[in-house]
Amino acid sequence: MNGLKKVMNIVHLVMGYIAIFQLIAMVILISVQVFCRYVLNFSISWVEEVCLLLMVWFSFIAMAIGVKNKLHISIELFVMWLPKRVQNGIIAKISDVSIIAIGFVLIYHGILLVQNGMMSTLPATGLPAAAGYIFVPITGVLILYDAVMDLFGLEKEEDLLEKRLKKEGDAHA
Repeated sequence: MNGLKKVMNIVHLVMGYIAIFQLIAMVILISVQVFCRYVLNFSISWVEEVCLLLMVWFSFIAMAIGVKNKLHISIELFVMWLPKRVQNGIIAKISDVSIIAIGFVLIYHGILLVQNGMMSTLPATGLPAAAGYIFVPITGVLILYDAVMDLFGLEKEEDLLEKRLKKEGDAHA
């Protein structure tokens, strides 16, 4: 089990760095596009499509990171009136089971989307349309892993992404 924890933590770390790269790439590409359009009077045809893909991928990675760190939105209006043991017991388990179901849905339908997307291409880049859906099943796997670990109360490895980003931030300070 420790090997799986370490592998999944490395996968989370890589996904975090991919998300950082995607944000940087989107800012650069959109800035170049704005400069080209308003200063040079021409547009780069593929920038909008690539930025859209990066944004979709980023959203799915952020969803997986949000589940890992329990950052997803929850409505606590009714739950806060319940006793703490019910909140931390039954309600937490129902939440984890619901998230597991979402993980399975993302995996199953994500695979179908990728398979169907292989039959067509995106107009500007010529990439397979599946490129827009590739992170759906990956996110499903990450969400499923984190929700199962939470459901059974298993400890996850310390978050490598947060440790590395904090260490890099301390080095620059």
